[in-house]
Amino acid sequence: MADLVKTLWELIRKESSVRRVAKGLEVDRASLYRSLKKGTHPRIDTVVKILDHLGYELQVVKTDKKTKKISESKEPPTKETLDKGREVQQEAS
Repeated sequence: MADLVKTLWELIRKESSVRRVAKGLEVDRASLYRSLKKGTHPRIDTVVKILDHLGYELQVVKTDKKTKKISESKEPPTKETLDKGREVQQEAS
């Protein structure tokens, strides 16, 4: 959850400002800060509203349970990438 809150802060700072996001969501700045305070667990509807306001979409992606890290690439994995991932998994076993 901490990664999600951190990502939301990064997106807010990159795409806009806290003041503009709070105004766009029709909440006061203090409320937005409380919702995203370190150690908090924001409600999913809050996360979706913030992402929607910033022009992002939340997606749930099923991954292989054995894979611990999701590829950071924005492009779909290629056959070469998938094969390399399998090799790394086999070496670790």
